[in-house]
Amino acid sequence: MTRKFHASQTVTISGDSCGTEVNLKMSVDFTVHPGCKQTLTEPGEEPSVEVNKVSFEDGIGPIDIPWSIEDRITRTDSFKAWLMAEASEQHAAAIDDAAESKREERDLDRDLPF
Repeated sequence: MTRKFHASQTVTISGDSCGTEVNLKMSVDFTVHPGCKQTLTEPGEEPSVEVNKVSFEDGIGPIDIPWSIEDRITRTDSFKAWLMAEASEQHAAAIDDAAESKREERDLDRDLPF
């Protein structure tokens, strides 16, 4: 089952000669496809990530980045590995949150007078 996620991080763009440095917040909406195990007739597939939307902001408002720069950032293996790691962390946090919610609900049920 595919799952949608959101991640963000700071991207720094700097000029070599002028020394100017700009920090942008990059937000990424992405989908993780879990892949599948190998069968007798079909080869297995590794999990994969698909970038749905990338946006940049400088603290004042959205920034339009040329498509070619965005494409160079999002096509790298390290970028996709970061997205997979983010998805894994968010999935684990969701499982922990669900377990904590169930514990709290169970404790609340014990405290009821009836």
